Amino acid sequence: MKKILAIILPILIIGGAVVGLAFMGVLKIPGLTPKKLMNAKGKGKGTVVTNAPVTPPPSGDKGSSDAPKKKPADAPTPKVASAPIKLDPDQGAEQLAIIWNQLDPSKFKDLLKDWKDPEVARVFLKMKPDIVAGILAVMDMKRASNISKLMEKQSSVVIEDQTS
Repeated sequence: MKKILAIILPILIIGGAVVGLAFMGVLKIPGLTPKKLMNAKGKGKGTVVTNAPVTPPPSGDKGSSDAPKKKPADAPTPKVASAPIKLDPDQGAEQLAIIWNQLDPSKFKDLLKDWKDPEVARVFLKMKPDIVAGILAVMDMKRASNISKLMEKQSSVVIEDQTS
């Protein structure tokens, strides 16, 4: 009995000390150390993390109080200039056509109900013709006719060479 006690007691003491140090943040053990202490800078020895905000030391004015200084109400906030994003509808239509070429033509009736006809025509022009024909065959004939006319107009646009 004394041998078992001599073996188990030190293991319990050491294990308890390790778990206690992990909870205090001295030892960083994932799963035991609280996240606030795990992310704290330092090596873990004596690191104390509080919820109090960090305030800069006083500027040296003897007459100043510890109250935080207020910003003037009319101080402008700096604006970060961002470049406008250029969108290329034809590039988007090409990427969408790659995906739509993989779909079953019978699924397009529900898919295209919220799409405007000029947008559909732009994507259809980038798709495989046999797949577009299958899609137009299952669509409402009036809408299929309108999309076909738009496809004709969009594909007949001539872009003049501006290098001359």
